[in-house]
Amino acid sequence: MLRTTRFVVAALIALVTAASAMPALGAPAGWQSVDVTFHTEQQQSITLVSGELPATATLPYETELAIPAGTELQWIGEILGGPAAEDPKVKYVKTTVGGMDVYRFTLTKSRIGMLEGKAPGAPAFDGTTYVSAQKWTAWQAVPQVRISQRVPKAAQIAQTAPGAALQAGDTTYSYYTKTVKNPKAGDVIDLAFSYTLPAAGAAATGAAATGAAATGAAPGSGSNTAIVVFIAALFIGGLGFLAFKVQRKMNAKSAGDKSPAPRKAKSNTQASRTTPAAAPAVPETAGAAPTKKRVRPLIPMLVVVAALIAGVVYAAGQGTTARVDGGVITKTFSTAEPCATASVPVVANPGVDLAAKGAQLVDAFTGVESITKVTLDIAKSTIDVGYCESVQTEDSIRQIVAGTGLVSVNAAPAVSTPPTASVEPSATK
Repeated sequence: MLRTTRFVVAALIALVTAASAMPALGAPAGWQSVDVTFHTEQQQSITLVSGELPATATLPYETELAIPAGTELQWIGEILGGPAAEDPKVKYVKTTVGGMDVYRFTLTKSRIGMLEGKAPGAPAFDGTTYVSAQKWTAWQAVPQVRISQRVPKAAQIAQTAPGAALQAGDTTYSYYTKTVKNPKAGDVIDLAFSYTLPAAGAAATGAAATGAAATGAAPGSGSNTAIVVFIAALFIGGLGFLAFKVQRKMNAKSAGDKSPAPRKAKSNTQASRTTPAAAPAVPETAGAAPTKKRVRPLIPMLVVVAALIAGVVYAAGQGTTARVDGGVITKTFSTAEPCATASVPVVANPGVDLAAKGAQLVDAFTGVESITKVTLDIAKSTIDVGYCESVQTEDSIRQIVAGTGLVSVNAAPAVSTPPTASVEPSATK
């Protein structure tokens, strides 16, 4: 009996020692922190989940990351901190637990691992406000989870999420972020908020101005042109009144002028001092009418100036009005060359006739910064927008188009999405 007890104790000690000496073969290690970021691009949601191991973890180390079930995996690997092309991919084993797809893999070169997935969906839009409701479930206890939603740089938070704040990103996007401490396995972390965009407000205004859009006039440009015409009319009227007063004064002065008295004949001495040979004097005809001063026709000149000003005003009005040429509607907002051009495929919503309301769709870009030219080709079902990449993005342009409520934007491959990784699940740890 004593020998059996000693043997069992020795076996238990050996097992404990072996387990502590080989952490990579035990249960997946807990992360020090996990970051979950959602990108909404072109009617689809890109989800990035990354985790960082504590400094005490020894590589190689087996661990796990989770993403909402049904998300299409795009890439999974280690983050080295250098160029993205040098980050190595890893093999994984996938299981589904509690509505989450859990990917188990081993880190060998870095303490940071990341997976990227793609799923359909975009923030709901009611014409003025975008509503985002992202959720992520902790599949294991984590000391800290940070959940973020990427939004356009110009976004203004309308309804806030408790504990969240807007953080600066790059020149194009910002991040609305919330940090949760010590969530337990199964805890649902949500980020529900709403935001507005200046461009979306301009689009809604354009949608309300049906009468102006039907004639091809921009909601803002028509009123600006009217103001310019009014000021020009006042200016021309003032010049006309001034010219009329000057004309009357000059006519009165001309009528009151008398012929000058005849000069006295110079003596021979005076003539020789001034001119070497004086021409013979021409006798004045008795009774001749006095010569009148010539008055320039100021009123006809003002008429010409007024015509030129009217032409300039008309040309300015034409430059800010949508031009219709068959099934193509074009509007030029700036004479500058665009940095880039976005070609957005569109489909008219039920009950919308683009031939009648196409100008309204083009006018949605009125007042939007860096927009140079917008062309709607009804036959090709595309809208081409020239813009500057440092201010706008193709995603923000798509949001402006969709925000009019006239058309639906067809989904297209995301520009910033990396190529789909070729990953092969492995049955071995």
